[in-house]
Order: sequence, then C-alpha cells, then structure tokens
Amino acid sequence: MRPSQPLGLLTVMKKVQVLAVLLGVVVLVVYFMLLFSGPVTTTTSTAFPVVVTSWLGEYGVEGMQSDLPTLYVITPTYRRPEQIPELTRLGQTLMHVPKLHWLVADDATSVNQQVVDYLKSIGIPFTYFLTPMPQKYSRRWFGYLPKGVANRNGAMMWLRLRATEGVMYMADDDNTYDLRIFQEIRHTKKVSMFPVGLVTHTGLSTPVLRDGRWVGWFDGWISDRVFPVDMAGFAVSIPFFLSVPEAEMPYIAGYEETGFLNNLHVTIDDIEFLADNCTKIYVWHTHTQKSKASSREILDKKYDGTNLRQLQEVMVVN
Repeated sequence: MRPSQPLGLLTVMKKVQVLAVLLGVVVLVVYFMLLFSGPVTTTTSTAFPVVVTSWLGEYGVEGMQSDLPTLYVITPTYRRPEQIPELTRLGQTLMHVPKLHWLVADDATSVNQQVVDYLKSIGIPFTYFLTPMPQKYSRRWFGYLPKGVANRNGAMMWLRLRATEGVMYMADDDNTYDLRIFQEIRHTKKVSMFPVGLVTHTGLSTPVLRDGRWVGWFDGWISDRVFPVDMAGFAVSIPFFLSVPEAEMPYIAGYEETGFLNNLHVTIDDIEFLADNCTKIYVWHTHTQKSKASSREILDKKYDGTNLRQLQEVMVVN
C-alpha cells in the first residue's frame, strides 16, 4: 500500500493548478474588458486640437484655387531623434504634389518649434496641431498603445470644420511614397484602396482581386478585422467623410483602420481599387532604425561659445 501523504500532496498540487488556470482566465477577461471597454464608434471623445499655426503657402488662397481637388495629407508625429529627418523625407516628397495641404498633428502638449520652422521652410500649405494622446489611453496591460489616434482624430475634426471638397490620406512620417500614389487617390469618390509594401511578415497588405473583382484580403494579420488594411493603404473623399458626422478612429490598438472604416459604414461596393487593379506598389511601410538620444558630451562647458550650442538646440539629448 502506498503512503497517503504523497496522494494528499498530489491532490493539493492539482487544486493549485486549477486555481492558477482560473486566475489566468480572470486576468485575461479583465484585460479584454479594459481593452474593449468603449464602443468602437465614438463621437465626442476627442478633445478639439490646438491649432498652433497654419499657412497657405507661397501663393496663398490663389495658389490653392485650381481645378484639382485638394489633397489633405494627415501626418501624426511625436518628438524623437528621427522626427525631423523623417518629416524632411516626407516633406521633400510632398513638395512635388500640387494642391496639397499638409496636416501635421504632434503628440505633444507644447510646441516643437523645430517642426514648425521646418514646415515653414518647405513652402507648402500646412497646419500644425497639438494633439496629445488622452491620459486614459496612454497605458495598456499586455497590449500596444493606440498610437497616432488622437493625432488623426484631431486633424479630422479640423477637416470637418474647414473642408468641403477633396480627399484625405493618412501618411505616416516613417513611410516611403511614390508620387504616383497622390495622383491616383486625388479623384477618390468615396474610398480608394491599394497595396502597401513591407507590411508584417508577409511583406504586403492589399485587397485581393480576380478579374478586377474583390475576393478577399492579403495581410499578415487578418484576424476578425472587417477591413484588414494598412493605414497607408486607403484614402477617403471629404464629401463621403462629412456625410457620416460621427465617424472617427477608435482607440483600440490594431483596430484603428478597420474601426474607422466601419464607423464610416463602408461597404465593398464603395471601394475603388487603384494602382492598376492593385498590381503595383506605390507606398511602403518602411521603418527608420531607432536612434538613441545623444550623449551629454555636447553639454560640456568647454564647448560654450561654439557652434555646438546652436546644434544642441535641434538635438534630442539624454
């Protein structure tokens, strides 16, 4: 006969395992309740963006008046060592696009004068906003932050008050754009979609077409998303956007694009498939290698009175 003590110990261990599993289930339930605590369709959750400065370009209002629909390019940004280099790369592209208004939304509570000075230097119409992420969305258990949502919603709120025609496009500052993408989206009637390269492990995010008809999606993470597309993979006409006053982007990481398109009540029949029936790539989801903040060596007093003091002002120093 086996001694009773090991059997009792085994029973206790099984109970502990069951309790551990139950605790894990409770933690997951609480996490997802917090993650999806708000409805995907939101209306007034976004504080009005603080418009710091706006400029209509070298030729003013007259320069914006032509037969072309206006392209409103929304770019969320935030302070980091790569911020100005990436805005510079994107800005040098946008300089070649006619009838464009660049909406740069900064996740900040105070003005980044370096960004404003750069926007003024390139000579294209722009509006610079302060659109900090609401504090309640700044932390997530086990998950990702809904980065850029406050920025994009702030810019879209500005569009609701100022725009009546044209097309809006979400252009992150770390992507790479062929000028042809701006030519293609300019005459979007409701929603246009097209491929984006270098996305997830599949290297591509795109609608799937057969004989010019939509049959599905190709993306590294489809999950339960109705529209599993990249942020750079669609454009929306201003009149269509204005026709749904309550539509904005939800603060749910990973569901920003599909949530916004769902809130616009988009159907497949509303979508125009561009880039030669989605056979060409004109935008890539590139990433600049993250740089560490510069060392404090430049702060040494021996450099007082030299050009390093001026250069220090445009650096991110530890």
